[in-house]
Amino acid sequence: MQKYVTSKGISPSILTIPDRKLIKDKTLLVFNPFHTFDADIPVASFEFKFTLTKSDGSASFEEKISVVPNNAKTKTKLIFPIQNVATLIRDGNDFYAHHRRFDLSSFPVQMFNITKHGNRYSYDFCPVNTDGELFKNNGESVEDWFGFGTDIVATADGTIVEMYNNAIDSKIGEIDFDYREAATNHTLIYGNYIIIDHQNGEFSGYMHLKKGSVKLKVGDKVKQGDIIAQLGNSGDAFSPHLHYQLNNATTLLNSDGIPIYFSDYQRVFGKKQIDVEKGYMDTGEIVRAKNIQK
Repeated sequence: MQKYVTSKGISPSILTIPDRKLIKDKTLLVFNPFHTFDADIPVASFEFKFTLTKSDGSASFEEKISVVPNNAKTKTKLIFPIQNVATLIRDGNDFYAHHRRFDLSSFPVQMFNITKHGNRYSYDFCPVNTDGELFKNNGESVEDWFGFGTDIVATADGTIVEMYNNAIDSKIGEIDFDYREAATNHTLIYGNYIIIDHQNGEFSGYMHLKKGSVKLKVGDKVKQGDIIAQLGNSGDAFSPHLHYQLNNATTLLNSDGIPIYFSDYQRVFGKKQIDVEKGYMDTGEIVRAKNIQK
């Protein structure tokens, strides 16, 4: 297991209340610090109480907001997109993951005209060797990373509705596009990518694929487990990994993210493996698919 806290992602990253000053006619972001409860706790509703104090301390008042949670049930039965090799969840969608943190009121997000949190349930996957290492030598070359060139499979049946195959695989720590241009063309962030329509209102997105590895075209139908591409380092990727997300539209960065539950995999803890029939993964875990690749 490998756990760490970084400032990755769009600011404010790990902060729960990044700014404590509420300015008239401006939006103030507050991340929910009470995001997960044990399954044994029958949560029916939440009541949040905010205490606001004038900047000179002369007066305080409270505001209460009630929220009723909605149990979002994913329609698509998904298998793990990387088969036959142990894979580190480099970033998941748990409390400490940068995918969870997205300030819709921040300048970079507004520059991209993003109004929804499409990344909320995303995963970044990095294959590792038997010692749990990400790369050999010093990892300065993409070819040093054990995951680079690993086959990626379709998580479920569907139809290819978008894809790109010609973005270069950037050097480690570099990107090969202009963020200003990406503000009007979000797919530059994806690099080489595939979007699969599962024909039920859910769409899988695979990003940062290896240049030239996508052998499919728009309109092709795929079956669960079919090899669709290889893991690369294209787009907004500072090291080789697969970014995977499930959304309710093809506009992956500007649609609603859908909770992702994978079927039939193992959590790897050294010599111990725990079989999971269906579940989600946290940042830092190492997992291995139980499915047999076609």
